Amino acid sequence: MSFLSEIKVGITSIGSGVGQSIVDSCRLSRLPIKTFGYGMNPFAFGAYDCDVQRSLPSIYCSDYIERLLECCSKDHLDILIPGHDDELLLLADNMQKFNTIGIYIPVPDRNVIELCRDKVLMSRTLSKITHTFVKSYSKTELIEAVERGEVAYPLIAKPISGFASKGLLIINGVDDLTLVTNDHVIQELVAPCIGDKNHAIFMTALEKGQIAQVSEISLQVVTGKHGQELGRFASFNKLKNGVPIEIVPANVPEAWKAVDEFLPFLQKYGLRGPINIQGRMTNLGVLFFEMNARFTGITGLRALMGFNEVETVIADAINLLGNGFKLTQHRRKIGIRQVRSRVIDVETTLDLASAAVSTGVYPWRKSGRTILVTGANSFLGRAVLSALAGYNGIDRVIAVVRDPSRFDGIVEPLLPPGIELIDQKELLNGCFSIGSVDIICHLAFARLHNSKLELAKSSKYTQFLTACAMNYQIPGFINASSQSVYGTTSPPLWTEESPPAPETPYATAKWCSELQAANILQASSRSKVTSLRLAHLIGPNTILRENELLCKYINRAMRGDDIEVFGGMQQLDLIDVRDAAELIVILATSPYEKWPATLNVAGGSPVTVASLAEIVASMTEKNGAGRPAIKTYPSHAAPSFGMNISKAKTIFGWHPARDLEFTLQEMIDMLKRA
Repeated sequence: MSFLSEIKVGITSIGSGVGQSIVDSCRLSRLPIKTFGYGMNPFAFGAYDCDVQRSLPSIYCSDYIERLLECCSKDHLDILIPGHDDELLLLADNMQKFNTIGIYIPVPDRNVIELCRDKVLMSRTLSKITHTFVKSYSKTELIEAVERGEVAYPLIAKPISGFASKGLLIINGVDDLTLVTNDHVIQELVAPCIGDKNHAIFMTALEKGQIAQVSEISLQVVTGKHGQELGRFASFNKLKNGVPIEIVPANVPEAWKAVDEFLPFLQKYGLRGPINIQGRMTNLGVLFFEMNARFTGITGLRALMGFNEVETVIADAINLLGNGFKLTQHRRKIGIRQVRSRVIDVETTLDLASAAVSTGVYPWRKSGRTILVTGANSFLGRAVLSALAGYNGIDRVIAVVRDPSRFDGIVEPLLPPGIELIDQKELLNGCFSIGSVDIICHLAFARLHNSKLELAKSSKYTQFLTACAMNYQIPGFINASSQSVYGTTSPPLWTEESPPAPETPYATAKWCSELQAANILQASSRSKVTSLRLAHLIGPNTILRENELLCKYINRAMRGDDIEVFGGMQQLDLIDVRDAAELIVILATSPYEKWPATLNVAGGSPVTVASLAEIVASMTEKNGAGRPAIKTYPSHAAPSFGMNISKAKTIFGWHPARDLEFTLQEMIDMLKRA
């Protein structure tokens, strides 16, 4: 468990590949990071991996910095990380404004950024220090060099503002110079050396007028807030359309030796944060052709490989790293990348809902949710189905049961109208499309008195459902837990912040179900999970459960037998099952952002066992069955139960509508009719 305070990290241009990579790294970190995604596109993939999304104007708008400062100040950020090249100069020039409100931005001084963006300047400046940077020309310089006979073809022309290797031109001779504009930078061709397995591939593509993006060396150096080196990572990359798809860790001492020649100059120049250097091993040795003073599109992948540079920069910013710390790369892991998919509930944010409707093809904005209920024929399950049936905001309810015949009308109550019924086997065998579900309401679990084998089966079923929720990115997961997770080592009333201390196999299994459900959030930060810690459920039922204390008292009293009380001062927390079901329905129809991680569901007024016996005796007498005698016997200290329900009241305005006497009367009435 972390004792650090929450670290608030903002990521700009969250829709970019770099922005996504940064937030992926934050999610992999064990630091207590809360992420804020800033961007202008409601459909931005990375925004929905962040804890909070904020809408901002384009980075090219005149008031962008002002609006960004407002957001950062409102969110009380600690660190702001840019996700786009074109923001670097803006942020560098306004660094003091952010520093003044306590925000650190891991970007270098303007000098370093300009050196990276202007490849002609980069070549001219760093060639004085090292011979490992390719010659780069502006159009005017190229023409002059051609006239002096200093140019060897072919050359590569790149748009100055280009990215991901888009818009590359191959210059094979003087005639091709007409294709070059003042918006291009021209560089010498950097081909893999003879002996490189990709040399033939590169040369064949070149003959066809193409550049094969193979055997590229990517060197990532990470520096701290004082410019000190924090780590370095080297890989050979294969790219497709400028995007690395194969990343193999590399041992390139020659390349690192070259970096060590010019890195001190960059540090003196104002380097902070990450810098990426790209090149190839050529017949002339290592040659570099590009630098970018930012994190990259494979920063998140490097984090998966054990090199979490974002985490390291954050840790350095808040003074967590010791002197001499160095992040190192793991060389047994290789990286492979491909497109990743995500689904988002349309009402996740107002911006997303508006953007979907504005397409002109999305007509279902006001459609209700689809809820899948497991354990649907349990005591709580039947109450939940009755509460959900016809409820506004719910379009479809699917009840999952192990024995559908229990709803065939022989045993009351029947399945409420409009509820769909499926056999649990259909779910387990893939005969039901779980991706069509908005909320899984998981109520199926072994009872307190069941065997350890049944508890193990229930845990396995919970694992199956949570895996489904992760794989299909289900927006909501409601998990029925128990008050027993609190244990009895601390006295009631327990709040949701009370530490769990389960003491029995049943309580431990329930606590494990909460942990399994919480894992859903690791797969999809936009999913919401609530574990309901339920008090003892009571209410009219077709079968009064003889092994439960209240049912024992009622049965004995109605038969005229004595009520036996052992101890008497221990407290019980009882709640009408219909009140619990109504809270579940409120939760299932509420905006996901309101869902808490855990929620106590209780009667709100614990009662002693002795008082419960007196209430049962009095109500039995009122119902004409005579007043039973109450016999009290000494007993060893018995546990007491009781939960604080203020969170449910505060968030959802819920409180139990049925008091103990009301529920007892209905239970007695049902027993009289039996």
